[in-house]
Amino acid sequence: MRAALAVAALVACAACGSTVQSTSTAAVGGGLGPGSTVVPATSGAHGASGQRPGAPTTDTTMPSQLSPTAPAAAATAAGAPVAARPGTTMPGVTATTMTIGVLAADPSTDKTLGNAGLGAAEIGNEPAAWQAVADDVNAHGGIAGRRVKLVFYLVNLTDPPASQGAAACARFTEDTTVAVVLSGYYYSSADTCLAKKGVPALLGTNYGVDRQQQRQSSTVIAWATPLLDRLAAALPPAFQRMGRLKPGTTAGIFVTDAPAFTRAAEVLGSELASRGVKVVVQTVKDSDSGDYGAAASDGSSAVLKFRSAGVTEVLFLTHNAFEPTVLMQAANSQGYHPTYLLSSQQYPAQLAGLVPAGQLDGALAIGWGPTVDLASGYATSLRARQCLATLAKHGVKPSTGAQTAVGLLACDGVDLLQRAAQAPGGVTSRAVLSANAVSSSLGFVSAFTIRTAFDGGRHDGVASYRPMSFSSSCTCFSYTGPITTM
Repeated sequence: MRAALAVAALVACAACGSTVQSTSTAAVGGGLGPGSTVVPATSGAHGASGQRPGAPTTDTTMPSQLSPTAPAAAATAAGAPVAARPGTTMPGVTATTMTIGVLAADPSTDKTLGNAGLGAAEIGNEPAAWQAVADDVNAHGGIAGRRVKLVFYLVNLTDPPASQGAAACARFTEDTTVAVVLSGYYYSSADTCLAKKGVPALLGTNYGVDRQQQRQSSTVIAWATPLLDRLAAALPPAFQRMGRLKPGTTAGIFVTDAPAFTRAAEVLGSELASRGVKVVVQTVKDSDSGDYGAAASDGSSAVLKFRSAGVTEVLFLTHNAFEPTVLMQAANSQGYHPTYLLSSQQYPAQLAGLVPAGQLDGALAIGWGPTVDLASGYATSLRARQCLATLAKHGVKPSTGAQTAVGLLACDGVDLLQRAAQAPGGVTSRAVLSANAVSSSLGFVSAFTIRTAFDGGRHDGVASYRPMSFSSSCTCFSYTGPITTM
């Protein structure tokens, strides 16, 4: 997930203050089945030779895929042959197949994270999780009677996310034709480009978009993250109910320096001011730029600014755990210990393993994603247990919260797509598919979130959260109150 990618990149280039270029092409583990194409990201936007990552000549195809009959044979062997359906004019869909793009982390991620001492952020083999879910769907008749074919674009730890996102969009819209793109997380450049080209993108976490930007990317649907300004409006009342942000408090806002985030910070600041809270704002370099050294410098600047202004409580509007990590590392080195007010957007469970001991003492959060909120007991819902059983049946067995999150997001993405495609008109056009995905009658239940609902046709699905607090005895967060509507 992006938290892992960004934090690892920070560690990799903390001494140099600039982006480290990739020098190798990742090898994907054996979790990819028939019908899948793996496209590793290469160094820079166009690779060492100037060729865009994902161009046809750079494809790496599993040997079993060379036979065009292999996918159908595999489905038949599983006891569920896929029946043909009438033709369609929807790009990426034929009478017998649906081609789906998947944006996922390179499986070599965990080795890099482990070597950097960031085991808390290890995510496992993400492409294998997506393939396991797709294989299971194909074994049960496919999507709308069509065999699912996955086309992967793998992102790495070192190249700027913006350039990788642009290359991924080109892969899915120029080098091949996909019906829709699935991912567990939001990549601004990829999803903005896909929206301009009318390609639906169903994604899970880190949706760094507010209402204004969402109106410009109506084909993007995020089932596991709220819009930034909706989150910003929810934070003050939630934390006041938890005894924080009292009138007279001076609160800091640490916000990613990108338009949607800074607009959301204005919403948050206005809401805090109306409640008698003094506000101090500090921006942090957008990690999409790949300039992680500048972000670390902004963390140090925030500590100086917040301390001098008397800030005692700090809120975050950020992509993930990366930005809080740089702030808390700087705060610890300068002996500064405010109370942090977080959300699932900052991956609390993983954050606890990334920041210095003591920095999170007294921290509170609101959480909507158990696998990124809790250190244990995070996969207890019926839907989550069903997902893990499906993954295990295909050889994928997550062992940590971060790995489980990857698996649950894969289950969610494919399930949401399947329901939207099989609703009336779902494979006739991308516009109908997108509209179906946010229909209140779809019956979608997320394995990842506490509750997802696309009320009023909105495109961000998080509907509820639970209050949380950090315990120094277990160095973990736990839920402390009931489910609350966001």
